[in-house]
Amino acid sequence: EKELAEIQPILDAAKKAVGSIKPDHLNEIRALKMPPEPIHDVLNGVLRLMGNYDNSWASMKKFLSGGGAIQRIMNFDPRQITAEIRND
Repeated sequence: EKELAEIQPILDAAKKAVGSIKPDHLNEIRALKMPPEPIHDVLNGVLRLMGNYDNSWASMKKFLSGGGAIQRIMNFDPRQITAEIRND
């Protein structure tokens, strides 16, 4: 809990940034044949934190197309991040 309290400002800023993502932005990303490397890296990190180790573009598109991708990220509990996930 102490670690979480220390990074709370970072989490709050991240939630604000995620909250500003519009569905049209996700549609634009999903429409790509292959994402640029920075987009791939960010989505790979998000999926890994959420326990999905399939880093294929198909898996990422599935995550983005499943209704509520933004809400799933916003509601993610960082206490679910295990030491194994952090060290991966």
